[in-house]
Amino acid sequence: MTVLSFTRSFAMIGETLTKDRELIKDTAHRFDSWLENRGLSKNFRYAAYGTAMLGSAFAAAADPVQALGVLSFGVIQMGMVARNNSNKRTNIFLGAAMMAPHMYMLGAYTAALQVAVLGIRAYTMNVINDDCYKTRIGVSTAFLAAGFGISATFVPVTSVLTALPLAAMTFGTFADACPDHMSHTARALRIIALSLLTPYHALYSGSIAGLANETIGGINLTRTAVQNDVPIRDDKGHELTPKEQLKGWWNSILNMDRIPQEQAGQKDPLAMGVSYLRKTFPSLPPKP
Repeated sequence: MTVLSFTRSFAMIGETLTKDRELIKDTAHRFDSWLENRGLSKNFRYAAYGTAMLGSAFAAAADPVQALGVLSFGVIQMGMVARNNSNKRTNIFLGAAMMAPHMYMLGAYTAALQVAVLGIRAYTMNVINDDCYKTRIGVSTAFLAAGFGISATFVPVTSVLTALPLAAMTFGTFADACPDHMSHTARALRIIALSLLTPYHALYSGSIAGLANETIGGINLTRTAVQNDVPIRDDKGHELTPKEQLKGWWNSILNMDRIPQEQAGQKDPLAMGVSYLRKTFPSLPPKP
C-alpha cells in the first residue's frame, strides 16, 4: 500500500474544481427556475443578475481585502457540502490560500497563521493514504507543533481572545487526522473549532468573511451531523428515544466508526425550525 500519493492529491484538486463548477451551475439554475416560477420575466431576471454583478464589482474595488475574504469564504463553504473528506480538504486548501492573506492584511495574525496551517495541512492529508492512520496522526501532530512554534516565535499571543485561533487549530488538526470512516468525529471537532473562531472574528479580526464562514459553517456542520451522525433506530430497526440517540452517537465516537446510513436519518433541525415558524406565523412567505 502506498503511504504517500502526490499524483492522487493533484488529481483531487481537478476533481474538486469540477464538482464545484457543477454545484455552482446547478445552484444558479435552480435559483433562476425559482424566480421564473414566481413570475419574474427573463429580461427582469437578467437585469437583476447584471445589477448584482456590477454592484459586486464596485464593492470589490472599494474594499479588495474584504472581497478577497468573501471569495475565499465561498470556496470553503462549497467544501462543507461535499460528502467526501478529500473534496472537503481540497476546498479548504484552495479557500485557505486566499483567506490567510486576507487575515494577514487585516492584522489578524494568529488567524492568518491558523488558516495557513489549515490549508497546508488539508492538502497534506490528501497526499497521505486514508488507511495510513498512524502516518496521519504523526503528520497532524507535526503540523500542530509547527503552528505553535511559529506562533511563539513570530506571532505572540497578547490575550485570551487572540489565542482562540490557536485553540481552534488544535481541534482542526485532530479533525484532519480522522480517516473517512471517522468523518462523524471530524465533524464534531470542526464544530468545536468553529465555535471558538466565531467570537474571535466578531470581536477582534474585523473580517466579514471570517465571521460568516465560522457562523454558517458551524450551522451547516451541525445540521449535517444531526442528519447523518445521530442514529434514530437500532440495527434491528427499532426507534430510539432521544436519550438513546445521544448515547448511540457517543458510542459511535468511542468506537471510531460512523453510524450506518440505514440507522441515521434525523430531520434537518433548520428545516424543522422554519416549518415551526411558518405554522406559528402563517403570514410568512411560502417556502421556495
